Amino acid sequence: MAKRPVALVTGGGRGMGAECARELAARGYDVVVGSPTENCEKIAAEIGGVAVRGSLAEEKDIARMVETATSRFGGLDAIVMSNGHAPWSSESTTAFDPDFDGPLLEIPESDWLAGFNLMIMSTIRLCRLATPALIARGGGAIVLISSFAAFEPRLVFPVSSVYRPAIAGFAKLYADRYASKGIRINAVLPGFMENWPMNDTVMRSIPMARQGRMEEVSKTVAFLVSGDASYITGQSLLIDGGVTRAL
Repeated sequence: MAKRPVALVTGGGRGMGAECARELAARGYDVVVGSPTENCEKIAAEIGGVAVRGSLAEEKDIARMVETATSRFGGLDAIVMSNGHAPWSSESTTAFDPDFDGPLLEIPESDWLAGFNLMIMSTIRLCRLATPALIARGGGAIVLISSFAAFEPRLVFPVSSVYRPAIAGFAKLYADRYASKGIRINAVLPGFMENWPMNDTVMRSIPMARQGRMEEVSKTVAFLVSGDASYITGQSLLIDGGVTRAL
């Protein structure tokens, strides 16, 4: 009997991470669900996976997630990284208000550093720790769940707007370095999803005139880790209903 593919989903206790864990389990993956809260245990129980409670801000916790995948299931084939919201990411409906006077220089240095550790260093650490396991399986795929803020910086999410483009840059460099090892990496950039507050001003800015559904992200992620996306790497794919105007 062929071995089932193995996936690690971080931030899998809720939101888009949890939906990705469900989607991959439904497609036949053994899933390790990582989360800083007990929610990962609930999702793992629901899908027949394994939970690892830990924070992406801690390298030792990331190492436990990778080690659990390799020791419990014998390897690692796919990684879906959801690292949550950066500091100062307001769930406000003022994202497209030209008069919004959000903080920027008032943000404490400690919050900039916390955002850097959570969003940039966690990505680098996870890739560093998991790459040997992916190579041992003959290759694999990584999907980073980012945000349309990588293309559309806004004062309503200032820390995220600074660091999301850096994630895309790292993905490009990783793709250059490890494509020859059979590893693909891509980022998905969701827009205003169903878990985000909405008002008429923001809704009118979305050409599809609705918020995105979690399953629309999870199905795109599942495609990107699958063999159907075998010639796609180093890309940042918007899932935003057309809200981003950048070319």
